[in-house]
This record gives sequence, structure tokens and C-alpha cells, in this order.
Amino acid sequence: MKGAFKDGYFIQTMIGIENSKFKSETGSSADVTFIDLTLHGGYQWFWGNGFNVSALAGVAFLKKTNLTKNIVSNESDDVVDFLDKNTKSNAHIGVGVIFGWAF
Repeated sequence: MKGAFKDGYFIQTMIGIENSKFKSETGSSADVTFIDLTLHGGYQWFWGNGFNVSALAGVAFLKKTNLTKNIVSNESDDVVDFLDKNTKSNAHIGVGVIFGWAF
């Protein structure tokens, strides 16, 4: 294949906004917004017909920017712990596969 589309390694950064909403069976709720900052590295394969596959891994940092949380008085400790854990700023690793088409 000629041109810019060749197999190879890559590094990418992404910035995004994430909004998650949680609601328990007893009526507790949480609505949280994060700004996402990510750094991924990986390898990408291209085929002559334009099909491509990327395998990547990296780290993401989620910075909480807004939180509305309502915990009912009879909520279980497990649900409260879950809401606390999933609504705070955090860093985590991730892996993924992306399928694409160059045209």
C-alpha cells in the first residue's frame, strides 16, 4: 500500500466530558460530571481496502466538575459506598480495540 496509511505505533491524547447518572432501588441518586483527560498508546494495522484495527492501552484521569447526590435515610452501606466511589475524581487504566475504515 502506498501513502500515509501504514501499520505502526501511535500515542494519542483525548479530552472529553462524561456525565453519569445513578439511581438505587430505594430512591437514592447521584448525577456527576467529569472532565476526562486520557493518554493512550497502541499499535494500528491497515489493510489495502481501507479497513484498520487499533489495539490500545493507557491511563485516564477523571476530574469531577459537578455533583448532585441524594442519599435516602434507609439506604444500604453498599449502595452508599458504590455512589461515593463512582462520583469522585479518579485515575484508572484501560484497554481497547478500535475498528475503522480509511477512505
